[in-house]
This record gives sequence, C-alpha cells and structure tokens, in this order.
Amino acid sequence: MPIIIFFIVIIALNFAFSKKVKSLTSAVYISAIVSVLTSICFQVLAYIFMGYLDPFLPIAFVIQIVIAFVIGFVINMFILKLKGDK
Repeated sequence: MPIIIFFIVIIALNFAFSKKVKSLTSAVYISAIVSVLTSICFQVLAYIFMGYLDPFLPIAFVIQIVIAFVIGFVINMFILKLKGDK
C-alpha cells in the first residue's frame, strides 16, 4: 500500500506542475523539484502513520529521490510529447 501512495503522490505532483513543462530542460528541473517534494511528502506521511521517523531515513530519502526523478521524467516527457502533438 505505501508504494501505491508513493506513486500517486509522484503522478499528482507531476500533473500539478504540467503547465510549466515547455522543453527538455524544464522537464528535468521539474522532475528534480517534484522528486524532492515527493520524498519529503512521503516521509512526512510515513511519520504520521508510524509515529516515528524511518531509522534508515537518509538511505530511503536518496532512493526515493532517484526513483521519483526517473518516474517524473518519464511522465514529463509524455506531457511534453502531448503538448508537441497539438
């Protein structure tokens, strides 16, 4: 269940910032911003759910940023392609 919430947060934040995607460079910047925001949001949600911070917070945070960046970049490339087809 937590992984589904993680993916939902990634997708929702990328679509929230979709109006800002205008080029490949902006897609990279937005993916980086969204990946950090997603990781922070997910760790806060985990803290609220568990009642304590993850003992492996630094490792989890880095891995979440990398995974969220890759997924966000793919979503932003899809958005960029849809904008180019119009």
